[in-house]
Amino acid sequence: MPSTPLAPDVAAFYTAQSAFSDPNGLGRLYTDLSDDPAQLARVARDLMVHRLEGEVFCHVIPQDRLHNDAETRYLDDTLRIITERNDAPLTQRREVGDRFVGVCRDFALLHCSFLRHAGVPDRRGGLGRRVRQPHRRAPRRRRGDLVLPPVLSSTPRNRVS
Repeated sequence: MPSTPLAPDVAAFYTAQSAFSDPNGLGRLYTDLSDDPAQLARVARDLMVHRLEGEVFCHVIPQDRLHNDAETRYLDDTLRIITERNDAPLTQRREVGDRFVGVCRDFALLHCSFLRHAGVPDRRGGLGRRVRQPHRRAPRRRRGDLVLPPVLSSTPRNRVS
């Protein structure tokens, strides 16, 4: 489905950081980031672990992280936690024990912030809503929905709906 260009005021709205997505004084951490949406999704993935993925990585997530990380709502606080655990550039993949422990919302917010910083209009809707999964039906578009750029890869099963 071909995308329709956004009106300039709509594009500006979805490119501006929100109170939740703004890195505030930590914007310097974004210096080495690509402007490619797929690469930015990979960076976000390599900085976080979902609270239910510990077993997948053969890692026991400490209870305090399950609680304390979950209480983080603003992206600048998330970035502080990530860099306190490992102050390497954001483009460097973290060991599972050094990653922020989050949920889908946290992954989406970080990716959204990266995209907006790169000048790509984005709304925080969750990667799951944007990515067609083989076991799920693709979400139906409604009139007025923002058409989002490809996120994860160019393979057909991960193509944006």
